[in-house]
Amino acid sequence: MVVACSSGGGTNGDAGSDAPLTNDAVADAPSANDAGDAGNPTKLDASQNDASAALITQCQSLAQNFATQCAGDDTRPCYWNAYASLCVTGETQLLVDSMNCLEQDTCRTFSDPNQGESCLDTTHASEESQASQTWIVNECTTCGGSQCQSAVGPAEIFPYLTDADIAALSSCAGSACDLGTLISNCASTIPDIALFAQCGQ
Repeated sequence: MVVACSSGGGTNGDAGSDAPLTNDAVADAPSANDAGDAGNPTKLDASQNDASAALITQCQSLAQNFATQCAGDDTRPCYWNAYASLCVTGETQLLVDSMNCLEQDTCRTFSDPNQGESCLDTTHASEESQASQTWIVNECTTCGGSQCQSAVGPAEIFPYLTDADIAALSSCAGSACDLGTLISNCASTIPDIALFAQCGQ
């Protein structure tokens, strides 16, 4: 799960949380099976974002399906459980539409969408906020990416944050060019980033 500026048909063994935040490597959506009670995320009041309760339930169901499909993986179930919580506070519709791009019967992440790549790119081009797209491209460019304007859709975590969280990233990210450092830098100030801090660390 990192900012990445191009997608790839990775496998369950592709780059981990220390992958660079450039178009040269796209990290997995990690998750740990021992993520405490993350398997049953607390459903917060739907007023915390503008998503309906039904959409949040659909989003969490999809995320939990992927957590189940990825059972046994070191990190992916934890990340999917974090996404299930992000369904309540993040960009719920984009999360649902993005998950619907992925195969539903295998362990898949946004960084290895395989045949879902085109769908994911199209979905993000039309639904992802401009603030998110701009931040990802800027971060990719700062970190030495060479094709930062293309295929930002598969970038993990960040497109699903609210614009307020994206704005806060600029203050806390520092010079981080890998997901682990960025999460470490921002987890104490951005609760939605903290969801992912326990995964793959």
